[in-house]
Amino acid sequence: MPARFLKFSHGEVMERITDAIAILAVITGINPTIYYWLSEISTLAALLMPVLGCMWLGVQIWSRVSKGK
Repeated sequence: MPARFLKFSHGEVMERITDAIAILAVITGINPTIYYWLSEISTLAALLMPVLGCMWLGVQIWSRVSKGK
């Protein structure tokens, strides 16, 4: 679908995608089923994803607070 038909700009769509991935990363640390599924793919990813997801959400919150949105 062409970007001109989307109500959001390209940056906003990408921001929502990264937010969804970060939330999935945080849920990975809480839900053992998702953690097991991810550990089947990569043990390193299963260990790092919850930590990196929390860090990314923290960066997003900090940037929004500092910008005043």
